[in-house]
Amino acid sequence: QIAAHPYETVRVNGTDVTTDTSGHFTREAGATANLRTWLRGPYVEVQNDAGQNGLLVLTVPAPFSPLTWNWTQQNATSAELNLFHHTVFIHQWYKDLDPGFTFLDYPVPAVANYGDSYDNAFWNGHGTYYGSGGQYSNFGMFSDVIYHEYTHGVTDGIYPPGMLPYIGESGALNEAWSDYIACSINGDPYMAEYILENLFNSYFRNLENNLIFPADWYGEVHYDSRFVSAALWEIRAALGSTIADSLAHFSRYARAEDFINYLQAVLETDDDDGDLSNGTPHGVVIYHAFGRHGIGPGDLPRLEIRNLAYRADSGGGSVGDGDRFFEAGETIEVRFDLANTSILFPPPASDVQISILSDDPTLTIDHGSQTVALLPAGQDCSITPVLIHIGASAGHWSVVQISIVANGGDVRLDSTLELSIGTPQVLIVEDDPVTDVERFIPAALKTRDRIYDRVALEEGQSLPPELLPSSGLVVWLSGDAAGSILTAQDRLTLQNYMAAGNRVLLSGQNITDGLAGTAFLRDVLQAEIDLDSLLSFAVCATASPLIPEEWFVISGGEGAGNQHEETSFIPIGSSREIARYYRTGGGPVAALECAGGQALLFGFGIEAITATAQGSTDLPTFFDRVYAWAGDVLKSAPQPPASLPPSLWTLGPAYPNPFNGTTLISYAIPQGHAGELVIFDLLGRAVASLPLTAAVGTVSWNPQSASGVYFALARWQGGQTPTIRLQLLK
Repeated sequence: QIAAHPYETVRVNGTDVTTDTSGHFTREAGATANLRTWLRGPYVEVQNDAGQNGLLVLTVPAPFSPLTWNWTQQNATSAELNLFHHTVFIHQWYKDLDPGFTFLDYPVPAVANYGDSYDNAFWNGHGTYYGSGGQYSNFGMFSDVIYHEYTHGVTDGIYPPGMLPYIGESGALNEAWSDYIACSINGDPYMAEYILENLFNSYFRNLENNLIFPADWYGEVHYDSRFVSAALWEIRAALGSTIADSLAHFSRYARAEDFINYLQAVLETDDDDGDLSNGTPHGVVIYHAFGRHGIGPGDLPRLEIRNLAYRADSGGGSVGDGDRFFEAGETIEVRFDLANTSILFPPPASDVQISILSDDPTLTIDHGSQTVALLPAGQDCSITPVLIHIGASAGHWSVVQISIVANGGDVRLDSTLELSIGTPQVLIVEDDPVTDVERFIPAALKTRDRIYDRVALEEGQSLPPELLPSSGLVVWLSGDAAGSILTAQDRLTLQNYMAAGNRVLLSGQNITDGLAGTAFLRDVLQAEIDLDSLLSFAVCATASPLIPEEWFVISGGEGAGNQHEETSFIPIGSSREIARYYRTGGGPVAALECAGGQALLFGFGIEAITATAQGSTDLPTFFDRVYAWAGDVLKSAPQPPASLPPSLWTLGPAYPNPFNGTTLISYAIPQGHAGELVIFDLLGRAVASLPLTAAVGTVSWNPQSASGVYFALARWQGGQTPTIRLQLLK
């Protein structure tokens, strides 16, 4: 298109004059006018990096009206002409928006045809440069590119030197403002559309997107600018360009350097009374637009349960002996605070309905239904203490659901409280402060609805004897720990405990490393160390009344995956072997029944037992055998239920999470069901399906997918678990 050149300096007979906003000028010239101009004016100076700068020369005699005075491609390249027109345009656009902004009131250099097939454009702190293009078209021919680079200059004029470094969120903000202003002026969300000559629908960035911060963070300022530019574009769609452009521009004067502070700046710019707590004229739109892209609280409150505590020690409204266990006839008092963790001042949580309930028939709940009328952002409140009365019952696991609904159902928070009802006769001792192996054992016991007590020991710490069940079983897990695991006090404690008729299970690949030559190993356990650096993937049980002819996988991604130097034993005295390494059963001795039949000694970590191979036995079944073995000291050894109570079907946690390679996901599903782990992306598309062959265990996922947020659930015929969130970082 041919357009008049406003603010262009024209030399008439040696004297300069500048055209007005319509491209017109008047000058007394006499009989002859010698006209000359170079595509320059008070606000732009166009330069041509590929040759001579554009020049238009004309000599005309009087009378001069009408005067034909047109630039053509014979006088300048198309990119030069385009740069002059659009640079003057964007300067005037900012002047109309912000008359007091004077930082760019000088002939800003605009360099056309820069470089040799250079595929970029940039602001260098004083002027703008536009590549001639190689793979892409000439950058100087795109109005949104020109507005984008000029807006970088505006941002430079607002921020003092040293602020807004061009990295991370601050660099992304810098790019977001340039993209938004350019797209808003042109009225479309595509930045540099048609920039590829051979691709009709090409563009650099699309401001209409569903990216969510920080899940979709990439670490490159242009890519990451789209969180903010998309939010501004949505504000524009809701409020129009006049309001949105003003908010986007003037909020920069707050000089924010991260996303959340820029959101606050937008709200403060929109505010009309100096009080954000009572809202702003367009606050709902602003909160929603930024919140939809993960910045700030969004337009709904964020609820969180804090300071959750429960007791049965006759304090407060509770009834009980305070022995850490919840037993028949006692009353549990549950307290917690409900917080609205939203920052800034979005709409408050309103009509908050709190429900605490359980499908356990042995429990009766008082104050299980409560209401909070209003909970503003940044505030919390304490609920009325909830009382849970325990009726007559045998030991079992019970789940209490906490359900919170607010804002007409738009906000929901669900949590669970798992309670061990009864006096546990099993104590799990976690004697490995380094690795997280103990979580497999509780999952296996919960699958069978067996209650337990649990204690974690720090390195070198001894087990307090008062924590031992008065009559029962101690399961000692040393996992990957090495060196002296059982202290001298621990050995005496366990010796006395077994002498009183109780049972002990010792497990770990280095469990006996510090016992060599001790009386506890030789005389009490009646065992000697054979080999202490084995590497085996399976254990085969030898035929015995304790464990039938079964075999166990003890390594691999589906189990704990922590076995790398197992120990084998030589039985002495009354001890007898109960398992050997390798499936054939012909390898070194892996486990003993010892201490006169009061102890089981495993030279590997039983937490790694998993039924990942056909015909192998899973960890819950293994514990069925252990419970049968210890049945004479356990008051009850319940049979495996037909199916797991729905409240105990679980998925997660995943570890590590976030992850960049493989993550291990724990699960528990009903016994006897074939299941699968299904993983979905943010659009609800299934990206992976992994079989679940055991009732409880872990499954590994090593995706080839792109970075981002994914969701997983375990499902089987007739049911499924809630979803868990996974974050893949590459």
